[in-house]
Amino acid sequence: MPEEKLAKADISGSKKKPEATIVSLIKDLDDIKVKRQPSIDAYLSLEHYFGSIGEALGIIRTYTEHEGEPMEYIQMQKDLVILSAIHASTAEMVGYLQGTASRAEDTRKIVKSTYSMRIKERRDEAISRGETVKLTEADVDNASRISSNDAYMAARDQEIVSRMISSAWYAIGDFTKVLNSSLNRSLRELDNDRTKKS
Repeated sequence: MPEEKLAKADISGSKKKPEATIVSLIKDLDDIKVKRQPSIDAYLSLEHYFGSIGEALGIIRTYTEHEGEPMEYIQMQKDLVILSAIHASTAEMVGYLQGTASRAEDTRKIVKSTYSMRIKERRDEAISRGETVKLTEADVDNASRISSNDAYMAARDQEIVSRMISSAWYAIGDFTKVLNSSLNRSLRELDNDRTKKS
């Protein structure tokens, strides 16, 4: 009987080990500063580059509006020169945007991995203090992704801008080829008509 009382006293008097969870481990985690690229609106307001892309797409739209109607040869020549010039002059900007999108994605991965490592360091510190740690790899992955929110948003914005402008740039290049082929065909037909008349 006295032994039973002693055992109960030991149990009730023993201290419960402190626990560390993902919430306590990420509390007060230092933010990793990410250099934000300009927003989509800021990019689209750069008239020098994006105005040119808009001008080119406007010229292309005139051909969809006059579908089935013959366009004047002189106008087609003028449009071809303008579109070719815009395509060549915006190539550097397109390459820059593709590069910054790639860099933003690399930054996102590095930031997420850094947060993941910091959380695991805190876990190891908690274990070395004798705390019970309740932490899964999924917890670490989710917490590091949430902590990396700014880097994710920056990478997403860069990807959107890059895809939009790259798609437009490739479309302009493709259309100049089509327009050039149409002009060459029109020129051959014109030469054939002249030959028949003479």
